[in-house]
Amino acid sequence: MAEDYGSSALTLTEIEGDDWGDAPVEGTYLVRTCTALRHVPLRDFGPEDLRIMIGQRISLPILVPMALTVLADDPDAAGDFGPRDLLRAVCAVPESYWADRPHEAARLARIRRATLG
Repeated sequence: MAEDYGSSALTLTEIEGDDWGDAPVEGTYLVRTCTALRHVPLRDFGPEDLRIMIGQRISLPILVPMALTVLADDPDAAGDFGPRDLLRAVCAVPESYWADRPHEAARLARIRRATLG
């Protein structure tokens, strides 16, 4: 079972040992946001932060379990696009990710059944 970093003071940069540097001033909003989020303690991530990073397929083994914990408590967790946008982002994670993580896939299936019927 993957470790849940949801209450961690560590950042993605610290956990993965991969520093992307500072967010580029000339980068797009998405590039600046994703780069900056790598320096944010995981305990400070909200649904929108998770949605953005998961949508970009960044650090999925760390962030998907966190998102599943959020969704188990609030399947309608909203980011900037409204209710259930975190759920939509997690549901769009490629099948190849879930294939090696049956426990997480089962968690998502339970959340979907409870939410979507």
